[in-house]
Amino acid sequence: MKITMILKRLPLALAGLSMLIFQTACDVNNTIGTDDNKRFTASDPINLRVAVAGHTGLEVDNVNGPVEVYGISGLDEIEITGERTVRSTSQRDADEQLERLQMNLRDMGSTFVIETEQPSSSDGREYEVKYEIRIPSDWDVTVELTNGIVTIDSVVGDVHVDVTNGNINLTDVIGTVNVDLTNGNADLRGIDGDVEVELTNGIIFTQMEFAIDRSCKLATVNGGIELQIPKTTSADFTASVANGEISLRGLTLQDLVSSPRSMRGTLGNGEGRIELKTTNGGILAVGY
Repeated sequence: MKITMILKRLPLALAGLSMLIFQTACDVNNTIGTDDNKRFTASDPINLRVAVAGHTGLEVDNVNGPVEVYGISGLDEIEITGERTVRSTSQRDADEQLERLQMNLRDMGSTFVIETEQPSSSDGREYEVKYEIRIPSDWDVTVELTNGIVTIDSVVGDVHVDVTNGNINLTDVIGTVNVDLTNGNADLRGIDGDVEVELTNGIIFTQMEFAIDRSCKLATVNGGIELQIPKTTSADFTASVANGEISLRGLTLQDLVSSPRSMRGTLGNGEGRIELKTTNGGILAVGY
């Protein structure tokens, strides 16, 4: 590894002080700061393509780092790109720990499983794996992530996402959607299928089609909810809050029963079901 050291002398008033800047021409990145903030980085790219004949699903299990999944119509392989990264207090340790941070791809018959393997204890290090995955658009997708952002786009299949800390962004999903999120926001747009979102701390935004007999259940403890559905939606509607307001815009409920903390009624012929619930926050249902 070629290292170039540039020594910059400071003005005479600061004589005796100096700064060393190291520039490297490899995948190792040294960040030098104060003794309390000294970080060294080792990273390695991920680039893998595998034929997918006979497969119908993807499961991703990651600890730290974003997971992006894109459905591509007619794709006959799974494309996995990204990066493994370790940050530590010495370059030697970062390099050594990078070997312990791995991506495993398992073929489970009809499903490919991508798992991040890393030490159970970080001991002050930072481990991160970024995934960008392209799959056939008609696959089912399951993602489990501890810390990071999940993005899923253009999938014609069932989607399940479980995140502890981070945001979830789903766009143009045709299929059943199930989301579990502890801390973060859930943003769902262009959904055509049953939806269930359970969130503890954060905001839920959902824009969806609403066919006959469809179900939409959105619940959060601390945060607001906005649901956008067609004005022609047919469903039983219930909404409840403990601390907040419930509002409708562009929708008319028949047989309306309301109080300061709850609202229920019927949209159209009541052929589906909508349940919205939050403890601390407001609820807005919009017809488009």
